Amino acid sequence: MRKSLLIFMPLLVGILHMNAFGQTQSTIAVPITVPTVLDLQITANTATSINFNTTPLITNGITLLNATTLTYKSNKNYYITINSQTANFTGGATPAMPASVVQYRLNGGSTYVGLTATAAPLVASSGTKAGRGTGTYGIDFVINPGYIYPPAANYLITIVYTISNL
Repeated sequence: MRKSLLIFMPLLVGILHMNAFGQTQSTIAVPITVPTVLDLQITANTATSINFNTTPLITNGITLLNATTLTYKSNKNYYITINSQTANFTGGATPAMPASVVQYRLNGGSTYVGLTATAAPLVASSGTKAGRGTGTYGIDFVINPGYIYPPAANYLITIVYTISNL
């Protein structure tokens, strides 16, 4: 009995010693969900009230550089469109003043485009999207009603900016 106890005791100590200095591992999978983010905010807008209070302004129109700043956040490829909510300004009298009196471009771009009620590409397009990320875009405007439309203090148009990945 004593011999078996002497053999068993070192074996037990060896097993306890291995467990004390051994290594064990447990794992767990952590699922996360990342939703689609397509966020567009108007973060600056100086084009909220335009006053043609002199003859040269009516003759030449008003140019507003960086009149609106859009800030975007997107974790998918995206594009941004611009359009007016209606084909014509509200207010005023006949003839109705069309949205195209407002012309726009990305800040520093070369060509101004007349605003319409149909969504038009402003940044990228549905066929050629911009890459995901964050940033800002400045929008320049030229507004020139000329002498065609009657005087009024209540001309109003709503401009719509849309970010999409569809």
